[in-house]
Amino acid sequence: MFAWGLFDINGGYHGLPNLPEDVILEVFRKKLFKYLLDEDIVSQDLVDNLLSWEHSGFHVYIGPLI
Repeated sequence: MFAWGLFDINGGYHGLPNLPEDVILEVFRKKLFKYLLDEDIVSQDLVDNLLSWEHSGFHVYIGPLI
């Protein structure tokens, strides 16, 4: 899930502009790979291999809630 805004310490809501799907996807993919590397779940060689794929295997849906 992705938050489209944030609450400040006074309870005020600040909406974020719509971000392109490819930007959200890339941030998520990089953070996931960093986590997996930091936890020694995968090797750097595996991450490099996955990053070289033409199709990333990740998808982001931005539309009406289902």
